[in-house]
Order: sequence, then structure tokens, then C-alpha cells
Amino acid sequence: MPLLALPNELLWLIAEALPSAKDTSALARANHELYGLLNPYLYRQDARTGGSAALLWAGDKGVEETAVIALRYGADVRATNALKQTPLLLAAKNGHHGVASLLLQQEDIDVNCHAMVFTKEKTEDYFIYDYQTPIICAVRNGDERMVRLLLDRHDLDINDMHKCNNRNTALIWAALQGYARIVDLLLSHKDIEINGKNLLGMSALSCAAREGHQAVVESLLAFPELDVNSKIHSDSLPQPELPRSLGYARTALQLAVAGGHNTIVKLLLSRADIDTRARDARGHTPLEVAVKEGNTESYALLSEHSS
Repeated sequence: MPLLALPNELLWLIAEALPSAKDTSALARANHELYGLLNPYLYRQDARTGGSAALLWAGDKGVEETAVIALRYGADVRATNALKQTPLLLAAKNGHHGVASLLLQQEDIDVNCHAMVFTKEKTEDYFIYDYQTPIICAVRNGDERMVRLLLDRHDLDINDMHKCNNRNTALIWAALQGYARIVDLLLSHKDIEINGKNLLGMSALSCAAREGHQAVVESLLAFPELDVNSKIHSDSLPQPELPRSLGYARTALQLAVAGGHNTIVKLLLSRADIDTRARDARGHTPLEVAVKEGNTESYALLSEHSS
């Protein structure tokens, strides 16, 4: 008797008797009729015993149709792969907006999940990795559209410090990389902590001033509650263990002076509450930092401000 002449119930029993989902998939691809009959079974089986691999694959590759079918047959939106990455984190990491939007419509989605993510950087024979959340992935990629999608979730922890070495928040990452439009999006969130610091004691303003990101500094300065005199420090690391390039206990003004970012120096000096006499760990004021660095323009700006 031809295989297709068998009742559907017997074909399902045959599929269940096969040793692996891979074998069942091979049978389903034998012809169009078997595919139509067994494909739903494969998705249900994957949801029950396969770790929702189809949904994880859809998140990684950005295939919306697969994600829709997987969810229809009961895939777990909180499923994880070997690196503890969820479908949402994979979609956010890879910029798959359609799949991410679909997943974010699911009530039981974990929008704040942490997982190991490998970067494109490489040190010797090892790729660098750290733990990230979907919002951190989106910010680090400069993916404004993905950031918007995630910000629409009421349960997003906007100030979550992801578990990498520096404990950067989304705002600090955006400021560090100079993504001004993303900084503006994050600052529009009602729960944003504008003065939050990472493990090294750096705020978003510290990072932007040090890196010379003028547009980011301008956005931050628009908020009266911004602490313009916040200093680099760490409650977790003794001062001698902080990287020397950071400048121990320096304010944003001192960092901008040291980096030669004179337009930012001028912006900071426009704030009435700026402290031009703050001293870093070596006892240097911003003016003394300008002398030490040979920054004559900042020296002139500071001298004029003090007169």
C-alpha cells in the first residue's frame, strides 16, 4: 500500500515513532501532502520536547513566518539556547525588527533577560563576550528602531546594569558611543536615571565629555537635574585599580579639557552650577589640567569664566 494511502492517524504514529525531529522533518519534506500533514506536528513536537528551537532559529535569522507558526503551536517565548539567549535577545542582537515586534506582543515575554553575547572584537585567539539585555544589544548596535520597540514595553528596566565588566546602563552605552538620537529616546523614558554610574563611576555625561560627543552633551545638559560635577569614582574598585586613562576623580569638565574637546568645555561652562575649582585625585583643577595638557583654548575659556 502506498504511504499516502494510509490514514492520517497512522502517518502521525509513524512520525511519532521516528527517533528524532530531524527524521520527522525529512519525512515531511518527501512531498507536499506529507509536509502539510506533518509540519504542524513538527512545530508542536518542537514546542513540547525540542526546546522551542524553531522560535530560537526565527529570532536568530529573522524569519517572521517561522516565528508566527512556532508561537501558534505553543513555542515558549522564554526558551533559551546554550548561551541562555532568548528569541527576543537574538532578534534584538541581529536587528530583526519584525520578529522582535511579534515577540514583544507576547504577554509572558521577558524583556529584561540577560545572556552571553559575543562581540565582533577579538583578543588574541578569543572573541570578547559579555552579558547583555535586548535593550543593551539594540543600543550598542545603534539600532534606533529596535530601541523604540523595546521602549514601548511598560516592564522594560531602562536602568538595568547588564552583567559585563563595566556594568554600563543603556544610557551610558549610548553616550559612550555618541548615539545622540538614541540618547534622546532614552532620556524620554519616565524612569531614566540620568546620573546613574557604571562600575568605574562614570556617568553618561562623563563618557560623552571624555569621548567628545557634543550632541550627547547638549542633550544631557538640557536636564536641570543633571549632576554636571559628578566625579569618576568606584565603590567597587580602589582608586589605584581604575584605568589611568580615565583620570581619577575627574569631572566632565576636567575630562573635556584633558581631551581637548573645547566646544564641550564651553557648553559645560554655560551651566550656572558648574564647579570650575573641583580637584581630581591628583589635586588638579580644570585650569591646571589645561596647563598640564597644553590646552590653551580651554585655559582661555576657564580663565575668562573665572574672571
